Formats: sequence, structure tokens, C-alpha cells
Amino acid sequence: MRSERLSGYIKSSALPHVALALLGVIAVMAGPSSFAHAQEQAPAAPAGPATAQAPDPVPTDRQLLDKALAAAKIQDDAAELQTLQTLLGRYPELQDPVRYRKLPQATQALLRRASLMSLSLQAQSDYYAKTGTRLRRVGGGVSAPVPIHQVQPELSDEARQGHFGGIAVVNLIVDEKGNPQNVHLLQAMGHGMDEKAIQAVKQYKFKPAMENGKPVPVMLNVEINIDPF
Repeated sequence: MRSERLSGYIKSSALPHVALALLGVIAVMAGPSSFAHAQEQAPAAPAGPATAQAPDPVPTDRQLLDKALAAAKIQDDAAELQTLQTLLGRYPELQDPVRYRKLPQATQALLRRASLMSLSLQAQSDYYAKTGTRLRRVGGGVSAPVPIHQVQPELSDEARQGHFGGIAVVNLIVDEKGNPQNVHLLQAMGHGMDEKAIQAVKQYKFKPAMENGKPVPVMLNVEINIDPF
């Protein structure tokens, strides 16, 4: 069984993350002597009983994802990216498929969504850097594009003979004429199916997204699910 599912688009800039990295380098380069000098110049603390201050509670994974989604809703790209990076940075298992598969299913699903959001942000940022075109966000007066022609991906020999299945996520721009542009893979399925998925999505046709009665370009993710057979 094969199915395709569409999801919305998002956009971002990576500048906040770069700025934080540079600040970290500056702090290291200052060295212990600078810290000691700062201690010597610091005023003495006033006498009196010390008041313990409770640390801020550490947000859960779900709270971080909700925060990123809220930032996306108001198009605060910097906050969205920083929050996603904080969430994904908690899991070195993302770099090791064996360890990743040992995580609870709910955690895998949450991390998969956060990863796709982050990759979509970068794809939209790259598109703007290349073309100078800012893509609209579905919602808030912008209607979603509607697929009017979809193509099922062909099965590769490997998938057919081995009865393999999986999920591929293809990222694309739907332009003002409803045509797919900049089609590329966000999440690989393997088994020879990734290029098949891209070829199929390139043949899609959409009724374009609309804003104030005019067609506008937006970004979409198309999820293609091939069930084992």
C-alpha cells in the first residue's frame, strides 16, 4: 500500500546559532587570568543571610517542541531554530541509527518531527539566499495549495524483491503556477526508492496557494509511505 501525505512549510535564518557559537569562542579565549582579574575588581557582596534561589525548571521535550511550533506560528524564525537546536542537541543518538532505534517510539516520533522542521527551515533559507524570493506561510490569509494531480512512485527492484517498505519525505516549492520547484529529499527511505519518490513528486500539479486573491509560492513537505507487501 502506498500513500502520500502533505505537510506545511516553515522558514528560518541560522544567524542566532552562529552568534552564540562565537560568544562561546570569545569566552574561552579570555582565559583564567581575565576571570581572576574580574574577580579582583568585583565589589564585595553585602553581608546578611544568603537567599537560595530555585533554578528554572528544565523544559520537557514536548514543551520545547510546542515552543518551536508557537514560534513558527508567529514566524519568529530565530526563536524557532534555537528551540529546535536545543531539543535535538539533547539526543546524540540521532547520530547513531542503532541507538536511535532503541529510544521510545514516542520520542522517535517527536525527534523526527523536530528534525524535519529544522531541515525545512534550512531549505527555505537556502531558497531565499539563492532566489531572493520569500515564501509565504500557509495560514493567516494564505490558503494551502491543493494537489490536483499526483503520481505514485514506481517500486524499485530492491523494494519489490525484498518486500521492503518505509517513509520518504520530499521537500518542494509550489510556485505561483502550481508547479513543483526545487524538489529534493529531506528524509531517505532507502532500498532504491528515494530517487523514485523525487521523480514522482516532480510530476505533481497543484492549485497554487492564494493570498488576497493572488497565487503565491509556498514550501511543502510530501511524505510518501511505502508499506511492506
